Amino acid sequence: AVWPKQPAFQMGISLLLMVSGLMAGLSIKNGEFSREEFAEMKDEIRENRQLVTLSLLNQPSAIDRLEGVSMSRQVREPNETLISALLTTLNSDQNVNVRMAAVDALYLFSGKPEVREELVKSLSTQLSPFVQIALIDLLVELRDKSALDVLKKISEDRQILEPVKKHARKGINQII
Repeated sequence: AVWPKQPAFQMGISLLLMVSGLMAGLSIKNGEFSREEFAEMKDEIRENRQLVTLSLLNQPSAIDRLEGVSMSRQVREPNETLISALLTTLNSDQNVNVRMAAVDALYLFSGKPEVREELVKSLSTQLSPFVQIALIDLLVELRDKSALDVLKKISEDRQILEPVKKHARKGINQII
């Protein structure tokens, strides 16, 4: 019951235990951890966490993908591959809940200009009103003026639901 059933988790935990064991063995052999060894262990753990997250984001099960998005929040310095995977999840996952979770996770990395740019692009392509509103809220919170054109288009689009258009208009007023 303690051992996870998903292969991605099993692989990640195994790698984490192996690296930890190797580092512990080195510390026992030398009597203590050196700063370099400790830094290496932290880097290995970070890389393993990103690998497990990427693996989960590519699973067929929505629950696994949600878990992958959740794990991405624990990564302090994501590499480009992880950010790209989260953006792909936001733009193409068939499950609205997974896309909503991706919006929340990408908020943590919104300090990067390329992430902000992709969030604005994503807003213009989203079809789910829930995801549209979540992205509007995020861009308004970030006070991203580059989103103003997209928000204006949404507020005038006849095919967009009225609550979303209203939210876009409100967002424009808050950004300005």
